[in-house]
Amino acid sequence: MKRLLASLLQEVVRQILDTKVATINSVPKAIFNILASQACRGAVKFGHELSLQQCELLISRLKRCKTPFQCAHGRPSLVPLVDLNAIRARTDIFHRKVFIPQVN
Repeated sequence: MKRLLASLLQEVVRQILDTKVATINSVPKAIFNILASQACRGAVKFGHELSLQQCELLISRLKRCKTPFQCAHGRPSLVPLVDLNAIRARTDIFHRKVFIPQVN
């Protein structure tokens, strides 16, 4: 059974790669669910440590995705770890020149 399923998956993927015009709708639902499940199983999970090189590779690959912010099931794949606007606001305070009168 596993061989039959693997063969079927390989054939569907081969057709998609050969035509280069495949859409989600052209993949049978059962095959899509299997591929989506496999994609999520091998995904980087929260808490996994990555080297700088692995992070750079991951980001460069995400840039090429049509939906980089969700997994194949539609769930969020990125979680904001910092609020960049708050950081900018804090650093702007330190870079402004503030006049503080001297007291004698």
